[in-house]
Amino acid sequence: MAHKRLFGLDMLRAYAVLAVLYGHAYELIAGHLPPGAAALYWLPVWDGVTLFFVLSGFLIGRILFVSFDRQGLTKSDVLHFWLRRWTRTLPPYYAVLTLTTALWMCAKRPIPTDLYQYYVFMQNWNWPHPEYFAEAWSLSVEEWFYLTVPLGFYAIFSLHFGRRHLAVCVYIVLVIGLTLAYRAYVGHHLGAFTFEEWDSVLRKRVTTRMDSLMLGVLGAYLSLYRAQAWQRLRMPALALGCLLLLLDKAVLAHAVGTPAGDAYLAHVNLLLTPLAFLLLFPFFSTWQPLPRNAATVAVMAGITWISTISYSLYLVNHTLVRELLFRSRVFSEGLFHAAPGHLAAALAQYTLYLAVSFAAAYVVWLAVEKPVMAYREKWWR
Repeated sequence: MAHKRLFGLDMLRAYAVLAVLYGHAYELIAGHLPPGAAALYWLPVWDGVTLFFVLSGFLIGRILFVSFDRQGLTKSDVLHFWLRRWTRTLPPYYAVLTLTTALWMCAKRPIPTDLYQYYVFMQNWNWPHPEYFAEAWSLSVEEWFYLTVPLGFYAIFSLHFGRRHLAVCVYIVLVIGLTLAYRAYVGHHLGAFTFEEWDSVLRKRVTTRMDSLMLGVLGAYLSLYRAQAWQRLRMPALALGCLLLLLDKAVLAHAVGTPAGDAYLAHVNLLLTPLAFLLLFPFFSTWQPLPRNAATVAVMAGITWISTISYSLYLVNHTLVRELLFRSRVFSEGLFHAAPGHLAAALAQYTLYLAVSFAAAYVVWLAVEKPVMAYREKWWR
């Protein structure tokens, strides 16, 4: 059964993938920007992957809560959930990973000896993600969330807790708390660190990021069972969320590299950012604007389209397009080479990268995502 699209959530999804694409595109012009421009480049964006995490937790949480209330959560419900999730996420992932690996080998670039871990999402379970196919780190976090969280819901239902909603809330808070405690432990033992070490050791491990998705599940609970407050507080929550995001941006801009900035990255940022994003959800999860003219219709259609192909766009833009095409000899020499200081040539390459990423994403969506989703709706309603 097809679900009605909510434009507010489509807008968040589109922003998340555009933020990721914007960040990956930076490498193509980093050496060509005038002094001081790099700081300005990052002003419009926050961590798109963290927003994806909160959004996934929110949507999956609503699915699980509805099933939980309707008939409880049986073994067949859990299996049905897994089948629907995995037919949504695995075919495009495996297709792009396999194609990228084949092309990577043709380009005579080294392949990880433990490549099989990418196919079972173990490449960053509790250790840094390898350099190859770096975008897969977040997919491991998501897939482990899809695997484990329904089991928690099922256990609560099967154990016949008298107050199941309270038990679910305790479960959500427990997972968030354990993740925070473990991340604090890892951050404490990391000692002094570079931004790259923080990124690989704290930000990109399965075991240190589950709280971001569970905050989304908490939002799902509040939106369903505290609906009046969710609706009433949508504007104050939106204002507070934006304020926290601006605070995060200010701290990262001025304190990174200092002891206070390191402490903020290790113990605050990875909680504050998803919490700030969650505060946007009371507004965006209920926002369904009416198109007023042709321009508005076109903008809304464009945002919805980007949201629709966002998963494919996430999969193709980094390793397949940027690393293989735009950092290969074809693009790094000759016609597409932008010499240092040649900003116009770099911007042309930047624009072409965006266009090729969208084109490749649309092909993957058309060839893999769309037919698989049609099959899923036909057989696993």
